Amino acid sequence: MLNLDKLRWIDDNIDEYQGILVRAENNAYAHRMHLLSNSLKVTEEITPRISSVIKKVLQHLSLLDIELECYVNNDSDMNASCFSLGNDVNLIIIISSGLVNTMTQDELAFVIGHEIGHYFFGHLDYAEVKREKNALLDMKLSRIYQSHEISADRIGLICSGSLESSLRAIVKTVSGLNDEFITHNLHTYLHQIQSLNYDDLAHAYYTHPIFPIRAKALTLFSMSEVYYLWTGKDKQAPLTEDSLIARIRKDLESTTMKNLKEESKHIVEKFQLWFYVKSFIDNNELEQDEILFLEKNFGVDTTKKALRLAKENTSSVTKKYEEFRNQVHHLPLQYKSLMVNDMKNALDSMLESHNVQRYFKNLTKSILG
Repeated sequence: MLNLDKLRWIDDNIDEYQGILVRAENNAYAHRMHLLSNSLKVTEEITPRISSVIKKVLQHLSLLDIELECYVNNDSDMNASCFSLGNDVNLIIIISSGLVNTMTQDELAFVIGHEIGHYFFGHLDYAEVKREKNALLDMKLSRIYQSHEISADRIGLICSGSLESSLRAIVKTVSGLNDEFITHNLHTYLHQIQSLNYDDLAHAYYTHPIFPIRAKALTLFSMSEVYYLWTGKDKQAPLTEDSLIARIRKDLESTTMKNLKEESKHIVEKFQLWFYVKSFIDNNELEQDEILFLEKNFGVDTTKKALRLAKENTSSVTKKYEEFRNQVHHLPLQYKSLMVNDMKNALDSMLESHNVQRYFKNLTKSILG
């Protein structure tokens, strides 16, 4: 089997699921019975063209031992979904008749490959935790699902073998149009992102990346050294892996991820403040270098307010620290890692031999594991 995990988008990280997603309960057998009675099962005898696409996709991914069933339901909308039955039938894919009637075989290969990607990357193993509304967790959940889609799109591209066909599949999915109404000039579609209002989108909840960004992320991936190595191209790729990551993150954080980034920054700043204040006052009287450290990193006014609270009520400092520590635990791993690195650099340069280093080591273990 090919190591498909190399294609996974870097932010599609199982560690991010903790506290947000749980292992899904498998009630898939009832769902399969419903499909058997209300949809058409794809077979070589009845639907040879669809069956041929699936066979080629599995061969392309070296997944010949997978037990896959595909069903077509009567739906004019452009829909596809999947679920797993475990060991009996690894994967069941449902595609709408509207999708099948609209897409070419290469485009259909992209859609089927995309669904296989969800299965392979373990996205089907998790379900959302039932909980009270929490804005930070909602933003993080949106980020997780969007990362899933970017990963799955890459498997779709590998199966399609054509960026053009993959992009057309995305365009057809979002528009519902067929070839009669779509030209081959898809570059205009990629420029659609330029007219988006980022500030409005930043506060919206999306489980999928907005389509222009999704198309652009896939286009960038097709130009990356990761894709070139996978497809055996012997020339140098336009984008290194680091450049690919940076450009996709920039687009995500400029739109649907913008609010998460801003909220994460606020939480990190507040947590750092109360971590340092708590660490300093736990070591008895504040020293002058500790006060200067706080003033340099958080400003004179903020430092005065925090130290005034510490003098009046030390338990309030502990409460503030614990409040923001709990919020930090829910931040994406990317932001937690950056926070720890920034704190380490600040401490090493200003309080290298100070007792706060001991607190910081304990913090690192609890935050990053």
